Amino acid sequence: MQEQYLTEHIRKYVEFEIQQGYQLKDIKEALVNYGYNSGLVNHVINPFLKGLRQIKQPKQKHASAQQLREMNDEMYFYIQNMLIDYIKQQMNKGYSVKAIKGALLRAGHHEDMLNKAFQFIKQGKVIDYENPIKTILPAHFLLVSSLFLLVVLTLFVSISTDENLLKVLLTLMPGFFGVVLTYTIITSTTSTPAKLASSTNRLLVQITPLLATAIVVVLFVILTQYTFIYKTAQSTTLLLLNAVPAFILSGFMCILAPKQREEKA
Repeated sequence: MQEQYLTEHIRKYVEFEIQQGYQLKDIKEALVNYGYNSGLVNHVINPFLKGLRQIKQPKQKHASAQQLREMNDEMYFYIQNMLIDYIKQQMNKGYSVKAIKGALLRAGHHEDMLNKAFQFIKQGKVIDYENPIKTILPAHFLLVSSLFLLVVLTLFVSISTDENLLKVLLTLMPGFFGVVLTYTIITSTTSTPAKLASSTNRLLVQITPLLATAIVVVLFVILTQYTFIYKTAQSTTLLLLNAVPAFILSGFMCILAPKQREEKA
């Protein structure tokens, strides 16, 4: 029963990674390196190799070292969620925690992962791996919207001060940089379920508005010292025109950034 359950979940994982464009040999290597029995892995993968099971997939990619690390991270996340689901099923059948943990340890699972799974169950949290990312607005839409608002601000300042549009645009470049930096952080920390599950990444997204604003201020100071852009106007006013919109738009992007979808157990 347990082997059948593991086989089904490994099959779902293989299908998921095939749909991401990974090659079967890379998926197999990741599973075996993680500790799964090679016979069990071969049993799952052979139908795909022989064409008995067809999955529509994008163009296969030759995974880089970074992509393989990301695949391993995703596998860790997936297996952890699988364990949570399996443990809940066995507990509902009346098996004790000790018996369930012992059976899973004998199957080759890592004890630290089992402990985390039991902890998640105790907290009443389960991650929906089939649809793990809660997207309010796509990250690229947040970027385009924020840049559009900055362009509107640029036009407003240019018209209200009767100043050259290009000069105003150059003046507000630190603010634009802050928005692009926020987008870069969001896309690099929320693009996969494993990245969303990282507490470090979640903390980074939370402090991004402050981080982006600080970098905008530093960039403003550098431009003030080494360029002609800010020589003819009040530096405090120009700093606020860069820092305040950058902070507000960065906060707006982070609040609406993709989140980890959770549901109560």
